[in-house]
Amino acid sequence: MAQRSDVRVSKYSMGMRQRLGVAACLLGDSLLLILDEPMNGLDPAGMHEMRDMIQSLVAEDRTVMRSSHLLDEVERTCDAVAIVDKGRVIRQAPISELLAGSSVQVEVSCSKPETAQKIVASTNLGAEIVVEPSGLTVHLAPGTGRGAIAEINRVLVLGGIHVYLLSEIQVSLESWFLEVTSRLGESS
Repeated sequence: MAQRSDVRVSKYSMGMRQRLGVAACLLGDSLLLILDEPMNGLDPAGMHEMRDMIQSLVAEDRTVMRSSHLLDEVERTCDAVAIVDKGRVIRQAPISELLAGSSVQVEVSCSKPETAQKIVASTNLGAEIVVEPSGLTVHLAPGTGRGAIAEINRVLVLGGIHVYLLSEIQVSLESWFLEVTSRLGESS
């Protein structure tokens, strides 16, 4: 920012204004920083710098609280979240704890997807199964243990299906939020 010190703030880009706002917060050497939409207006390099700065502030034993609608960014930089819906905190916990209660999605790349679907459907896993051209997407109930994934592999192999790839898909904070607030498909 030093190279722009002779330029009026009104001429700054949105990203430069964001940087100036954070710099102003840091002047007080506070142990608590509250950042409202700190990634707004930043280019990818600026977002990376902001993430690094937030992590360095936390490493200095400062508390950084941020408000953001960019849930992928929240997931990348925060340890815990409070989800606010219609002005009320509806959930507050570490992100890992919130996501642990989500449904499990497993992608299976295999031979004979239609046959594979019938085999998985015949188990007692209670899975919702979507047949794809290259395999299956299997949705398991929340709280389903990793043993269910191994069971999918076991029954497919025993059923003569070649399993090329079996991958648990990590639920994102954004998809979890949409599931919890039941706003999927609603306009804001």
